[in-house]
Amino acid sequence: MKGISLTYTKIQFSLLLIFFLLDIVWIKVGSFTFYYNQNELLYEAIFLFSLSVPYVLYKKFRPDPNIVSLLQSFFFLFSYIPIMLVLSYLVTTLNQPLVDPLLAFFDRYIGLDAPTFVVWVQTHKFAYIILVVFYNTFALQFPCIILYLSFLGETIRLERFLMQFMIAAPLTALIAGLLPAIGPSAWYPYPSNPEILSAFKHIIELRHNILDMTKTDGVFFFPSFHTVMACLYVYVFKDTRKAIFIPILIMNVGLIISCIPIGQHYVLDIVGGLVIFLITVAIEQFIFSVLKENEQEAGVRMRFSKKVS
Repeated sequence: MKGISLTYTKIQFSLLLIFFLLDIVWIKVGSFTFYYNQNELLYEAIFLFSLSVPYVLYKKFRPDPNIVSLLQSFFFLFSYIPIMLVLSYLVTTLNQPLVDPLLAFFDRYIGLDAPTFVVWVQTHKFAYIILVVFYNTFALQFPCIILYLSFLGETIRLERFLMQFMIAAPLTALIAGLLPAIGPSAWYPYPSNPEILSAFKHIIELRHNILDMTKTDGVFFFPSFHTVMACLYVYVFKDTRKAIFIPILIMNVGLIISCIPIGQHYVLDIVGGLVIFLITVAIEQFIFSVLKENEQEAGVRMRFSKKVS
């Protein structure tokens, strides 16, 4: 397993470098009206440095695998997220035709009167609050999973989970750039929501080549990245005991269901998220099988060399 862990680490560092360079080159060659905050960049660099130094020291002088895994995982998470956020803005500037008419047509085709449904939910405050809580567990579950798997010593399971995230994010960005949508809250006459209105304005700016890095609005609607991650959150616990798996399953089914009634997604957004999840798992399983096979071959060669000597 040590060989697999090392190789996963190399792949993950490579992905960080590749997409970081892609962002930089794209910004350099693109004709953007570019805004950024130097202080925010400095704070991000200091934060990542504060994670990397303990990681290096722990790995060298006190190689506790649980602590090393924890620090490494948070470093990957908090360095990859801003890189993917920038990538999501850049793909939005491709200005491909919007697919909202198709997404809205599919809602009607399956008999979903989305505006009536969403307005009904929003006027029933208790139901709306419950659904919003489910939806907002999206960001909270990731660090909790890292902490949980690290302290259990589930290093490989954690690295596979991070690998799945690092595969799913650029895949989602690619599809979102080629098949962009402004979202149902902008397409349908929903009650105004400041957060969604801000995201809509940001999308319009990006489609006019205004690259404002001071904003952190999510600009993906199709496919639903909430759906992708909800499926990955469930998948990472698929082999755990029912007392843990069932609450995780209920929470994330609720997360996926909440996407439509709170006005964040079309039905096809969720379908697209499920497809991205399946592709992600297939790619990661292939990577894992190749690395495992290489490790077994290395073990055979080592045993053979010992016999010869």
